[in-house]
Amino acid sequence: MKKKVLLGMSGGIDSTAAAVLLIEQGYDVTGLTFQIDLVTNNASENALKICNKLGISHIILNITEEFKKNVISQFISDYEKGITPNPCINCNKTIKFGMIYDYAMENRFDYVSTGHYAIISKLKNRYYLQSSIDKNKDQTYFLHVLLEEQLKHILFPLGKLTKAQARDICAVNKLLPRESKESQEICFIKDDYKKFLKQHKAKNKMGNFIYEDGTIIKPHDGIINYTIGQRKGMNLAIGKPAYVKDINVDSGDVVITSEENLYGNKVTVKNITLINGEVPKNEQIYAKIRYGAKKALVTLHQEKEQLIVLFIKKQRAITKGQSIVFYTKDYVIGGGIIIKGEQ
Repeated sequence: MKKKVLLGMSGGIDSTAAAVLLIEQGYDVTGLTFQIDLVTNNASENALKICNKLGISHIILNITEEFKKNVISQFISDYEKGITPNPCINCNKTIKFGMIYDYAMENRFDYVSTGHYAIISKLKNRYYLQSSIDKNKDQTYFLHVLLEEQLKHILFPLGKLTKAQARDICAVNKLLPRESKESQEICFIKDDYKKFLKQHKAKNKMGNFIYEDGTIIKPHDGIINYTIGQRKGMNLAIGKPAYVKDINVDSGDVVITSEENLYGNKVTVKNITLINGEVPKNEQIYAKIRYGAKKALVTLHQEKEQLIVLFIKKQRAITKGQSIVFYTKDYVIGGGIIIKGEQ
């Protein structure tokens, strides 16, 4: 009897290629598309067309209320607190591999699958999350919130393919043209996040731009407009490049510094997830403080419910609210939320 797979489908290149591969591998595939009333796109229509061409079932699940509660509300709340969130990671945790994973297990699917670029490895009856073959598309950073028990029931068909190969699969099977556009980074934001926050009446604490010594420069437009490391959009004429170093939600002040003072090597982390339940011993640990960052060597120190991460080489613009993800070579250990960065 064929194993049943519930595949998240957006109607784009990656999930379409994943569907083709899963069918070729002998799985009984059902496509699932989220309907989010706040998001305007043709995902449901496109995914249904592709499922019909492939001869597989398709489900549309309205998750508007769950998405508002778990992703959008958290996104707004974080900016109100002067921190910069990563909603895609939160969505993976609470929606794609939270609510939808639970739906699949309750409805007797054997596996959940997506078009993420990542590999699940099995070694001596243990399951591990490993970086994909295509290092330019590797998405393990966004998946560090998964646990080993979940990995047993997840399939990532694209982990050993490149993006170009995924495009070829869609084109050869006459499902989508090779030049199909990538999905937008944050699905619920059309223009920019500042407009979105204003439309949703986010609380916008007012205050001043200040130097690190406390000297006031001038009033700013509210803390939701700024993030650590930002240079543009501040309207500061102080005779030299200025960057955001910190945001104080209590006072509303935004601390300005020079680029050389943006670097730090100490990171305090909360909400820690360890995929296999522990940090491997006697292995070098690497970390990245944002998706586009390079992995860098670190040491880890547990302090009660927090983790102190010390980078061997200083990192630029350690940003509150972003995730830090830990690796040993190409394997993901886990990660957590940055609450403070220090020099």
